[in-house]
Amino acid sequence: MKETKVTIKDVAKHAGVGIGTVSSVINRSRSVSPQAQRKVEESIRALGYTPDELARSFRTQRTQTIAFFVNDISNHSFSSMAKGMYEELEKHGLHLMLHHTGNKRMEDKILEAVQQKRFDGIVLTLQDERHPQLLEWLKSSPIPIVLLDRELPGIAADVVRSDYYNGIGAATEHLLALGHRRIGLVTTASDILPAKDTIRGYQDALARSGVGSDADMIRRGDFSLEFGMSASAALIESGATAIIAGSNQLLVGSVETVRDLGLDVPRQLSLIGFEDSDVTRLLHPGITVVKRPLVEIGRHMAELLLARLRNDRNKTRTRAERAERTVPTELIVRASCASPIHRT
Repeated sequence: MKETKVTIKDVAKHAGVGIGTVSSVINRSRSVSPQAQRKVEESIRALGYTPDELARSFRTQRTQTIAFFVNDISNHSFSSMAKGMYEELEKHGLHLMLHHTGNKRMEDKILEAVQQKRFDGIVLTLQDERHPQLLEWLKSSPIPIVLLDRELPGIAADVVRSDYYNGIGAATEHLLALGHRRIGLVTTASDILPAKDTIRGYQDALARSGVGSDADMIRRGDFSLEFGMSASAALIESGATAIIAGSNQLLVGSVETVRDLGLDVPRQLSLIGFEDSDVTRLLHPGITVVKRPLVEIGRHMAELLLARLRNDRNKTRTRAERAERTVPTELIVRASCASPIHRT
């Protein structure tokens, strides 16, 4: 039977101290009380704990902090990803710092933070993939970088991306199999990887079935509830019998519009969302969704950063060294879709 490796968390629990205290004793990064140091050292000996290569590398000139930049800290997707990152980083005595940037000047705020504060690695997703100053910093960054759902030419950052293309393609095919031909899509106007893959997956699924893509059935804007409402209303006015909403906020906007118009889901309109949540599960009827394994995505991002730190490859990164992981999506079928009928 394979023995379970003793972790820094086990040592902290055995010694009755915090993980940060154990990390400080191991790395000699800050002073702790003689009593706490004695407890930690006794627990290390009792459990047979051996700091791994990564932990030893953090004894000098390291902050033991990984930064995760998000534009909306209340977003369920980001909080779930952060959970996965935290769980993986904690095993190595590293800390996760969540940075809330807001939607305005997101790239400027990221640049300001990385220039003023020290991190050992960063994870970020961008709204503007053409921000010149940030791109220049990313090209020469001395620390490991993981991009979430972005791919920047000339940047040697590792990438974790969700399979939007096949996820949205599966959602479109599901509606086509039910008999829908006027399928509306609500997504972002930004020219970013998820938007491009979403539209491509939707259009290719329509093409494979012999149904032409109608530009009037695609509505692009921001990710706000308000845009979800107005875009859904316009699609319904244009004869859509089904709508795929590209985010939770857009889906909530679609649901608001459906209620305002007094339409019955799924009898008069079928709905599919992107991202599973308590909202999509508890609404009546339950909403069919394209689901991402959010906690798993967080673990993938942490693993890529840890690999960079462990191998100390970040100083000589080239595009050939860039690691990329594509995380599968899954269509969760619930009761929000049915064969179309003629609305009166």
